Amino acid sequence: LRSTYLRDVGLFDPTYFLYYEDFDLSWRGRSAGWTYRYQPDAVVFHEHAYSSKAGSEFFHYWVDRNRRLTLVKNAPAGVAARAVVGSVTRVVRFLARHWLNQASRLRPPSPRVVRDQLTGFWRFVSALPRALRERRRIARRSTVSRTEIAAWTVHK
Repeated sequence: LRSTYLRDVGLFDPTYFLYYEDFDLSWRGRSAGWTYRYQPDAVVFHEHAYSSKAGSEFFHYWVDRNRRLTLVKNAPAGVAARAVVGSVTRVVRFLARHWLNQASRLRPPSPRVVRDQLTGFWRFVSALPRALRERRRIARRSTVSRTEIAAWTVHK
């Protein structure tokens, strides 16, 4: 990336730690009016999940948290709201399944599992105020509407 881009858009958001930091930076750049070009001669070596084990709880936690934070910061309001509601829904469903699974085995819920889920959820919730401040800052500087960028993204 050009140094003028980085001065304009900023660097990686340190809130992310792992995963989605590059997507967040690119989305902020696109909002600021920057465009990207495919350079077929460029070579990049990337080791997927190098810092963690793909499929591990650690991996899933950071991917899910940062995907949702990226949406809160950059996506249209409806998508951002669904990301927050989805986080609540995910933790409630997970804990309900865990409780039912343990009850079927005549065991109490695992305190570690419950603690880890609630801690992860709290870390997401505690990151929301900063993400919302960043959302307002990005919106003030944006030269491209969130709706236009949403149309540019791939949807499942």
